[in-house]
Amino acid sequence: MYISQTIHKSLLAKMLTEILDTCIMMKYGMKYDKNDKVLQKLQNSRQLTLKLIANVTYRYTSASHTGHIPCTEIADSIVQTGREILKKTSA
Repeated sequence: MYISQTIHKSLLAKMLTEILDTCIMMKYGMKYDKNDKVLQKLQNSRQLTLKLIANVTYRYTSASHTGHIPCTEIADSIVQTGREILKKTSA
């Protein structure tokens, strides 16, 4: 159903991967900067913003009644990628 990422990675996949990787990087950064409360607050706001962008992208592709980009396959892929990232970060 999908083309392998080694052959071609879509723009949406590249965008979401970068957003979610940056979000994970911000969370790890927060662990190391526990003493700097201002920096922690800034990093937390940024990672929450990135999560929101990823969620909006999911809703934009999964909502078939809005007429934006109704593609449940993309939405399902986003959910699957999110699960994989959760497993990586919780391990």
